[in-house]
Amino acid sequence: ALYKLYMRAYGAAAEVKKDVVLAVKQTSEGTCDNVKRKMPVRTGRAKAGWGKYTPEDLVMANPASNPGDGVWLVSQQGMSIIQGTNVPYTQYLERGHSQQAPAGFIALSFEMGREELHMRLKRLSILAAMLRKG
Repeated sequence: ALYKLYMRAYGAAAEVKKDVVLAVKQTSEGTCDNVKRKMPVRTGRAKAGWGKYTPEDLVMANPASNPGDGVWLVSQQGMSIIQGTNVPYTQYLERGHSQQAPAGFIALSFEMGREELHMRLKRLSILAAMLRKG
């Protein structure tokens, strides 16, 4: 009986870990999409170069645009994802130097993503507690 309980708990922990990795991935991708939707566009380099580099976001040829513009780093276990950009002028767009987007649009997108991830992980912790009691 003790072995069965151990195996059940081990299986539940593995499932919860998979769910956490999926929540981090989906929330990070949603945050990236949200930043790209709000990103001011003239040439499209800043938009293409946010997170996962997407050359389809370029609206005109830009020889400075390249895959190195995007920053998307996934931790070895997938429990964290760092996203950003190497496009130097994006900091000015975030400060409101474009009339196409308000200052802080990136920070707001990240705050919304953080809140979403927090709620998803809170639901998972409740489910994990129920499995332990089960």
